Amino acid sequence: MRIAIVCHSTLGGSAHSAVRLAAALARRGHSVHLLSPASLPWPAGDGVTHHRLDPDSARLYDPSSTPWPPALFNRFEALLHRVTAAHAIQIAHFHYAIPFASMGARLAASSLGARCAVIVTLHGTDVTGGASGEAQARLGAALMRVAVVTSVSGASARQAQSLLRLSVEPQVIHNFVTAGEHRPADLSREQHRARLLRPRLIHVSNFRAVKSPGSLARLFAVVRAQLDGELWLVGDGPELPALRSALEQSAPHGTVRYLGVRRDVPSLLTQADLVVLTSLDESFGLVALEGMASGVPVLAPRVGGIPEVVTDNVSGVLFRGGDFTHAAERAVALLSDPDRHWMLRNGAVARAQAFTEARSVAEYEGLYERLSHPDAIAATRPSTPRLDVAATRTV
Repeated sequence: MRIAIVCHSTLGGSAHSAVRLAAALARRGHSVHLLSPASLPWPAGDGVTHHRLDPDSARLYDPSSTPWPPALFNRFEALLHRVTAAHAIQIAHFHYAIPFASMGARLAASSLGARCAVIVTLHGTDVTGGASGEAQARLGAALMRVAVVTSVSGASARQAQSLLRLSVEPQVIHNFVTAGEHRPADLSREQHRARLLRPRLIHVSNFRAVKSPGSLARLFAVVRAQLDGELWLVGDGPELPALRSALEQSAPHGTVRYLGVRRDVPSLLTQADLVVLTSLDESFGLVALEGMASGVPVLAPRVGGIPEVVTDNVSGVLFRGGDFTHAAERAVALLSDPDRHWMLRNGAVARAQAFTEARSVAEYEGLYERLSHPDAIAATRPSTPRLDVAATRTV
């Protein structure tokens, strides 16, 4: 099939999932075109044609807090229509609803929509980002004008249907990890026990407010008071300077490493002993899955879709959302018990095997196949007038 995958230029899970899906589809013989506003933190993958508005730019657009300027929206939509027409795209798959829901609805209502089915995958903050009731109504209306809406977890799908008043609950297709991309460290029991004498906690993030990075500083202060641990911070984002300031006041010198934006996250995870999430909400928690696949237990709040990914006391430990004293207690208890940590380490690897590329990509392929037939496309096309540009471009 001829498929266009559309995503933001961001460090977030929506872009990473889109890039991973594009590469998997190309490996399976499809013609795949990846579209993003600027360069991405990860390579597009062999066989994927990457279209960018600003190919030399590494600017990371934060879709949750910065509406796209009209000029950017119009330029990107023009690129989308050129690629769709020039390559006879059958499936246009948008990752993240803002502003892509309105862009997808407009594509579906255009002449190109007669032979191209539009899919939008929701990734969490596009639904829960604090938009007004009016904006949520416009977003819901746009989503009901595309062929199919999917979500990365059951919790996110139910939340989206409720908040956006969708007539049909989004189809759930989970995120996945590519086989061989993440590998557990090859440790003996003795080596494992020795490593926990100075455990490494790792937080991989785009450091937005929803990730609650300030809480991470408080959590690590409590852990450090009881364990000789390190904190590794991977990524970048608007809240990182404030977190750094808080850690400089509360964490001993040399116990925090700022590793920045990295492409070698799998190798960093292999060296860690606990993946830490402090999010206020999380539709899936992709880094939790990546950590588990690397043989690293996860400490995460019991919010959103995280309990669908992390099984408490099997592949990690969950804490009450917002209760970071409870989180620190659970972290210390786990890292102080090598036998239990070893058990959860093995449990994490086993749990990660439920989220395979083969399963998720096959589900997407089945969806694409059903939608690629002309009769199916015609049945899903909007019958109402086209959406107004001014009202929808920043939805």
